[in-house]
Amino acid sequence: MNIAKILWFALGIVLLGIAYVGIFLPGLPWSTPAVCAAYCFAKSSTRMHNWIYSHKIFGPFLIGWKRKENLSHKSKVLYGNYYVLVIGSYVVYYWKSISNIIYWYFYGTSNYLGMEIPRHRKRTRKQNKRRQAYSMAQMKRRKINAQEI
Repeated sequence: MNIAKILWFALGIVLLGIAYVGIFLPGLPWSTPAVCAAYCFAKSSTRMHNWIYSHKIFGPFLIGWKRKENLSHKSKVLYGNYYVLVIGSYVVYYWKSISNIIYWYFYGTSNYLGMEIPRHRKRTRKQNKRRQAYSMAQMKRRKINAQEI
């Protein structure tokens, strides 16, 4: 068997699994993975392609999809774009969560080990004045020490 056919078949199985889960979970679409699975099976296995078209749940939907009776072309494009947008927003949201988890893991580990991670926070005016006065006092001490030498 060709490696490309094996990959198409594996992708079809994964998408078919997502479609099955999407039937029972509200919010997870089942129609787009079913159509993509039918496409993958058309590229890899005629037996699975025929099976998914004769399936009691997916079959009627896929036949209507093939005859363009379910949705117009404009609706299909909008639906596909919406699907990409939703998946993309989940990725962005969870990426921020993952980066926060990683940051707090290292922050907590460094505090436990006695290291310090620089924190970026704004100073108040009072803190800036104290810092400025402290640095001015240090500069005066350095001048005095330099004159003594």
